[in-house]
Amino acid sequence: MKKTNNLFSIFSKNLKYKLKISLYLLLILPLLISIYIISSYWSLKFRDIIVLIIISLFIELSGFLIIQDLFRRLIKINKDIQFIASGELERSIEEVETDEIGQIAESINLLTKRIRDNLQQLRDYSQKAQEFDLKIQRRALVLSWVVRLTSLISAGERMEEILDQALRGIAQVMDTEIVYLLFKEEAKEELYMKKLEGKDIKHLLNIIIDIKGSIFEESIRKKIPFILDAKNYPLDSSLLKSFNSLFKLNNTLAIPLYSKDRLLAVLGVGNNKTDFIYDKEDIEFLEVFAKNLSLVIETEILLNRLKKLEIIDPLTGLYNDRFIRVFLNDEIKRGIIYHHPCGFILFRLDNFKEIYNNFGSRFMENILKKVSLLIKDSLSEIDKVGRFSDETFAVVLIEKNKRQALEIADQICKRVEFVFKEEEPSKRVTLSAAVTENPLDGVNADELIQKAEDLLEKSSDKNVVLS
Repeated sequence: MKKTNNLFSIFSKNLKYKLKISLYLLLILPLLISIYIISSYWSLKFRDIIVLIIISLFIELSGFLIIQDLFRRLIKINKDIQFIASGELERSIEEVETDEIGQIAESINLLTKRIRDNLQQLRDYSQKAQEFDLKIQRRALVLSWVVRLTSLISAGERMEEILDQALRGIAQVMDTEIVYLLFKEEAKEELYMKKLEGKDIKHLLNIIIDIKGSIFEESIRKKIPFILDAKNYPLDSSLLKSFNSLFKLNNTLAIPLYSKDRLLAVLGVGNNKTDFIYDKEDIEFLEVFAKNLSLVIETEILLNRLKKLEIIDPLTGLYNDRFIRVFLNDEIKRGIIYHHPCGFILFRLDNFKEIYNNFGSRFMENILKKVSLLIKDSLSEIDKVGRFSDETFAVVLIEKNKRQALEIADQICKRVEFVFKEEEPSKRVTLSAAVTENPLDGVNADELIQKAEDLLEKSSDKNVVLS
């Protein structure tokens, strides 16, 4: 039940009625004065006059107090309204009467509450709008990085460059402390650190992890993301302890990269924040990068396999160095079994760098093609010739000893010199050659090749045949 400090609370709570009462009470004073003037002719006693005056003052004071109370309440409400209008929306008007002033106070309180509720809704909407805008910006950033990576892949950039760019993009999008990429050893069940992005990462550079028994094992086996944060952590404390000792991270999110059923790598991010939880959006963004990197790594693996299968130099049409090494090794083994010699010649273009610098790559390519034909035409069908490097050619001579190899090398050097002697001096081409033989100079391909390279490197003369 509401309490009141109003002296006249016994009367009606209607404001209009109170104003009428106060007005009537104030009008009584003139009436009493009139009565006093009239009574002077009727010889009223002095005591009666005093009583009449006291009654008049009491009535006048009562009317004044009623009006004062009304104005006091109005002034108080006005001040409260000013505070509310200035921004103090948490303020409320305390009014216990239920007359019109009390109804005004109650209406203002209701209006203030509605304004507070509306402002809170606006704050909530603003926060949601900011969160939504942030999500849009992050998605746009992810898309831009994906487009950038796709462009690098289309342009044939090296895998190392693409991986570096990808890790920088992940660090920017995920707002993380560390980004890491673990590669799987091809013939082992191990992961080794391939790429890193972030600060204070020296302790991660040489990490090698056995997949079996590691914190990533279940995630790799089930092909699902691995999450370590305030909400998700392994039940086996030993796994967590082992991970923390290696990575020194409180939180990590890792995605295994697969090519069909073959594990390629593990892509992860991590930080040391407290009470941190990875959300669905974090997983989604990292999976987008993981899919692109899977494509990059798989493509690199296929290209490496193709390179291993290639045996022809695309410029000259001769065999490449890989084929020559394998063929020389096989021929040495056959020679050892059947006691046949195997000769090896390494030719070098003496003025390769000078011609290249003076006339450019197109002119040098024509020189290489012409020299390769001259060497090939000087050999038998069973001998093999290949382009060994930018400026060297290699010849494997089947069942020929060092003396025979020296004669062939000398003939080829003279033939090349003769063909180019009509050119102006700056465009003339000469060859130097080094000859080795199995088993005199080595018992395998690497030893014969190394001996020939050493002979050429030690000689500063041009157009010479060394053995």
